[in-house]
Amino acid sequence: MSEKDIIALVKAYKSKNKHLSHNIVINNCPWTNEAINMCLNDIRDYGVKGWLDQEPEDIVLKFKQVAQNLSKELIHNLDSVQINQLLFSVSIGNDVYVECDHLSEVKQTLSESALLFDILMKYLSIYKSIKNVLAKKHSKLLSHKTIIQTCQRNQLNSSY
Repeated sequence: MSEKDIIALVKAYKSKNKHLSHNIVINNCPWTNEAINMCLNDIRDYGVKGWLDQEPEDIVLKFKQVAQNLSKELIHNLDSVQINQLLFSVSIGNDVYVECDHLSEVKQTLSESALLFDILMKYLSIYKSIKNVLAKKHSKLLSHKTIIQTCQRNQLNSSY
């Protein structure tokens, strides 16, 4: 399969069809497009061969780094809010510390973190499906090649 074919196959996951070419069955979910976009970005960054050569553990590591960045961002945002609250309290000359609700920010970040794992599962599903398609095609090519070689050997043997 050419690079264009593989990219088209990844993009085909956006289809509303449950059955794609190569007998791939998908279940679209809200985060399917995110996973597809991440696959396409990785193909763009690493090339098709680099993307296909990566191990699932490499993919999980990338997602872990994203999760760590989300956590750092949450901590940074919460620190900023606390500093702003303190500065506001000091600026109005009030000894009363103004308390803000951090819960909504924490909930949003936790929700995004959980969603990240759903995207990871869909990404790995797409990745494994495409690798399976390519393995089947490669296997068929090898079996065709073996058949041709066997026929050629038989022809050589029969000509003696």
